[in-house]
Amino acid sequence: MARTTSPAAHTEAFKSGVIRTDMLKASQAVPRSTAETPSSSTDQPDAAAPSAAVPTIDYAAIATLSGNAVHAFLETGNTMMKAMAEMNEEVASFANSRWREHVERSEALMKCSDPAAAFGLHVDFAQKATQQYLEEASRLMALATQLSGKCWEQLQSSARDAMAPAAAADKNEATAETPQTTH
Repeated sequence: MARTTSPAAHTEAFKSGVIRTDMLKASQAVPRSTAETPSSSTDQPDAAAPSAAVPTIDYAAIATLSGNAVHAFLETGNTMMKAMAEMNEEVASFANSRWREHVERSEALMKCSDPAAAFGLHVDFAQKATQQYLEEASRLMALATQLSGKCWEQLQSSARDAMAPAAAADKNEATAETPQTTH
């Protein structure tokens, strides 16, 4: 009968980046005739060759871990989409406000008959536009910083939740292995 391992054990294997052989379940030995083609020309299996069990991976545990990762990425994607909508709304609002100011400035220039006053309107317009663009860039950077912070926080939280069973199992194993001394 094949041995299965807990998702916590598989989490530990993934945390270390290596799938350990003790986390694999051994399948029944595959008959040699279907597992490999003999290298000799006689089609007779080599009697001295050992019949090794072919290990298989517990795909249910991997699917559980993968499902948790997919869930975390979907949640993060949802957060990202909401934040991107906020950023788009901010950009659209800024563009609308700048467009209104362009129209107002054009109307003021059409009414202006003095070249010095027209130049003053252009200078004022350029200074105000520069200040508004800098403020908008600052707001967008703040929104982007909040977005990345929220996404990173969600991914860290999901990773902690996924690793919690493995950490608890490690703690239990460490406590069981520590000899109890009494005085």
